Amino acid sequence: MTLQITTLCENTATFGYKAEWGLSMLVNYNDFTFLLDTGMTDIGVQNGLKHNIDFKSINSIVLSHGHLDHTGGLSYFLEHTGPVNVIGHPDIFNRKFSTNHQAPDDDISMPFTKNEYEKMGALFTLAKDPVEIAPGIITSGEVKMETPFEKLDSSLLSETPKNQNSKRVLDNLNDDLSIAISTPKGLFILLGCAHKGPVNIIKHFIKITGEKRVYGVAGGLHMSRANEQRIKETSSFFKECGINKVASSHCTGFNATSYLSKEFQTGFIHNNSGKKLIFDEL
Repeated sequence: MTLQITTLCENTATFGYKAEWGLSMLVNYNDFTFLLDTGMTDIGVQNGLKHNIDFKSINSIVLSHGHLDHTGGLSYFLEHTGPVNVIGHPDIFNRKFSTNHQAPDDDISMPFTKNEYEKMGALFTLAKDPVEIAPGIITSGEVKMETPFEKLDSSLLSETPKNQNSKRVLDNLNDDLSIAISTPKGLFILLGCAHKGPVNIIKHFIKITGEKRVYGVAGGLHMSRANEQRIKETSSFFKECGINKVASSHCTGFNATSYLSKEFQTGFIHNNSGKKLIFDEL
């Protein structure tokens, strides 16, 4: 079986493609095609057109969480896909903010309401529990914070529909979803931003799938602010799981990217806009 990942949007780009702060990956496995995240603007669509992507071949769109840099491009993709199943957590529509605790908070919420997206063709499946989007392809559902060295980002706040215009609180990011693909060589895990921590997420997938082998991870590892110790412990855990491929993107951060590239050598991939990854050894 072959797993193919085409990165349509990322912070950096290969020659001839565009970049922006965000992430969008088009994934095909076992003749099922889905999109994980949509970037912030129409950059993902533009890069997809350069790849001659048939957007109507997309069976599902998965939103890893409700932040603008992962959902802002949804309306642009819907213009090309037509009606399509969109999978996420109910909290993606909470208002979300980034703060430095001094200047006014930045609104990083999804740009449209659920009703507005439905008029554009989104057919939402919103669930707190794991969702099997195709045989052997499952979302994480809510992930618990259990690994001591992985913490939630204190600069990310939220308002639920019930407390709008009231005091904003630390976002527990229960909407942070990832995807696991069951392959003959173990799990291949796709991360949007890994706000709950890549180690927590991998442990969660091992628990809910019963598969202890993890072949690869791709996407944002959310370690741009991680200290050296956390980066080392994360890398060590990856090796304990037998991870063969690390295709990092977006929020992984320069220090973590550099460290992982040295640790995994040829198994490391800087996964940026325009890049097409083909794993035909699965």
